[in-house]
Amino acid sequence: MGGIGLLRLLLCAVLAASTLGAAALARRAFRLPAAFCPAAALAGQTLALYGFALAGLLRPGVYAVTGLGLAAFAWYALRDRGLGRALLEPGPVFFLGYLLLTAAVNGAFIPTGYDNYTHWAVIVKELCLTHALPGPDTMTIFTNYPPAAALYEYFLLQFLGFEERWMVLALNALGGAMAACLFAEARWTRLPGLLARLLIAAGALMVIPDHFRDLYVDAVLGLILLAMGAIALWDSDFSRGTAVPQALLGALLILTKMSGAMLLILHAGLLLTLKYRRADRPPVRTHLLWLGAGCAAAWLSFRLHTGRVFGQALAGNQFRLSLSGFTGKLAEKSPAFWEEFPGTFLRSFLDRSFSCSRFFLVFNLLFLAVFLAALLKKRPLPARARGIIPFGWLSVLLYSLCLAAMYIFMMSEYEGRIVASFDRYFGTVVIWQTGLTLAALLPDGTEGPLPRASLRRQAAGLCLLACCTGLAGRPVLFPPEWRTFARLNQAAANEAVFAAARQTGPLLEGERPPVLACMSYGAISQDLMYRVLRYAFWQDNILLLTEGYWEDRYWTGERDPFYLLWLGPWDWAEEALARAGIPVPQQAGLYYKGRDNSLTLVREILL
Repeated sequence: MGGIGLLRLLLCAVLAASTLGAAALARRAFRLPAAFCPAAALAGQTLALYGFALAGLLRPGVYAVTGLGLAAFAWYALRDRGLGRALLEPGPVFFLGYLLLTAAVNGAFIPTGYDNYTHWAVIVKELCLTHALPGPDTMTIFTNYPPAAALYEYFLLQFLGFEERWMVLALNALGGAMAACLFAEARWTRLPGLLARLLIAAGALMVIPDHFRDLYVDAVLGLILLAMGAIALWDSDFSRGTAVPQALLGALLILTKMSGAMLLILHAGLLLTLKYRRADRPPVRTHLLWLGAGCAAAWLSFRLHTGRVFGQALAGNQFRLSLSGFTGKLAEKSPAFWEEFPGTFLRSFLDRSFSCSRFFLVFNLLFLAVFLAALLKKRPLPARARGIIPFGWLSVLLYSLCLAAMYIFMMSEYEGRIVASFDRYFGTVVIWQTGLTLAALLPDGTEGPLPRASLRRQAAGLCLLACCTGLAGRPVLFPPEWRTFARLNQAAANEAVFAAARQTGPLLEGERPPVLACMSYGAISQDLMYRVLRYAFWQDNILLLTEGYWEDRYWTGERDPFYLLWLGPWDWAEEALARAGIPVPQQAGLYYKGRDNSLTLVREILL
């Protein structure tokens, strides 16, 4: 056991050194501040793995990416005397601190949300089992979902071992690296500015609280775009050579989720806004060309890959872009949908029980007050914020209209009604808009010694920012009792399933009798528990016992063999077994039910 722990520690050291080498390479190649280097390093590693995966060399790609990082680390450790100082700048320190904090907090948790077990955890497990992108026999449902987040999670799991908590840690590493970009203009000697950036980063990470313990990428999308915005603010005259790093992050955005295309339009608008707010009107053409080329290459390569692998199977995918698909989804919407949809859609934006809505409302009231004060010449406003504040409002409106169009033209009526109530989709743009506007309102770090009056204003602004962050983040720090109960209830059910899966291993190979899983799952939906069982045992031929299903098929005359996965006492199931003449199991385990209704214990399960 000690040998395994020592080996794991050694692998973690190799991973850390390789990532540090990639960050050092990005720092020297692009002459970036240290705060941008974790984001550039993780984006570079993920995109490199994506290239290897397209070539069918995913596992060798892990060795290649790691080896390149180690070589860069050895090279710059010997030749770059400023590397040590760069590591101690606020950005890298924040990234490391956030990584350690999330590792400690999530040490005993596994993902609980529904979408984890329909896609986000499923694709990572498939990558780890096959060491290849999903193929024709994939267990994933949404075959045209981009794989960037899953590829980085796969990369870390090769060093940390396969556990769901390490998937969550990998996703938090991506988010933390992007949030660290906010510290590019921070200095240890300027405490008010440093604390303000810390509050902005903390707020951005709290807008969608589920991402701390789930694998949803909506928060990461917003944080990637925020990192691109932070780079644009730092290079607002487009003279510091940040076109390639922004293109790398743009490609990562496209390969994280398809809605990244909407966000890239917003970033292009930001670049144009920064240009036209300057008197010298710097050229922005190079940045837009690099951004367009990087994103187009990412999008086209993935589209060609999915078309080659899945072919006509993609034609039935609900997220395939086609005029016939749009008109078909629009035509099937009933009058009841049009009556219900506007209210549901608006509630996802304005319901104050959602943290993203509170962040949006609280901080935009602040932005409105600051903007009106500047218009009335009561308070000065930084030049770069004069255009970003109204641009941010326009961007939120545009993004919201795009979301509504997606629900109407690309989703079925049933799914559109459900998804329209999801706050985390709106939270993506809230992360970017609030974080970017707050960063634009801060001093840019180029000013000299500040007079006492300016320091007092900074202290007052810091107190206001802290109050707003605390007020907006209240649903994160003090979640509703029903939400906490639901998460704990689902976590307990998931832990039982995962414990059984670890002890039984794969249940079926080829054509075998189905497995009927029997467990008490309380208020958790049947579909969710089926997805969890399917993921944990990596089998399609699993059925979750329900009263109606059992009565319709398994105790009304049919006596076909099946496996019974018994994970705990359940009064109704015990009565149903007794009525069917099947003995009631006395302990948790996997049983084989023969044609004579006898139960044979295949493997005991200790829960």
